[in-house]
Amino acid sequence: MIRYFLGRDLAHRLQIPLARWKRWAREFLPPDPLGGLQSGYARHYSIDQAFTVYLSGHLVSRSRYSIPESRQILSDLEHWLDEQGYRTGAAEKTAGENRDAAPAIEHLVIIERYPPGCGNRPVFGYDIRGVLAHRQWTRQGRLIVEERYRGYGPLPDQSHRPHYQALEQHLIWITRILKHFVGCLDLDAHLFAALRPESERP
Repeated sequence: MIRYFLGRDLAHRLQIPLARWKRWAREFLPPDPLGGLQSGYARHYSIDQAFTVYLSGHLVSRSRYSIPESRQILSDLEHWLDEQGYRTGAAEKTAGENRDAAPAIEHLVIIERYPPGCGNRPVFGYDIRGVLAHRQWTRQGRLIVEERYRGYGPLPDQSHRPHYQALEQHLIWITRILKHFVGCLDLDAHLFAALRPESERP
């Protein structure tokens, strides 16, 4: 059964001002086909639509990207998000891990901004990592952190990114963002393959 939410409920649960939520929804979702059919209609959001708005809003409000830049980042990551189980539609599919390798505990995305080339389109690259193990301990009074991770190859259309160095990087813990979203809405984490326990992943 597909679950839908009203914007005011999402804004309340996610602690986002309703006017801001509506603005993000207009910027990052296609127009609602039912919006102009009846007076006073309130848009209903699917879980995936709500997460799209929430993630996009995170890029704008927390990471300080502009609306056009956030649209570009979301477009660049869209296929990877679906492949790795960050959409409910991929819940019955593989989470994108290699079957001969241990699944990632969580994913992080390092967004790289390059100097603008010809034209106005933002130029971004992405270093995506799946954390396989994380541990820390103290040695001679110093904190030691050890992390093992799997790197992911270039995203579609990213193989021809500039050869010169990025001007800056920004890291987002994409799995933690999804967990917070799921927790605030009291959703079943099993809807997302990326959040399933390792023993239950395909």
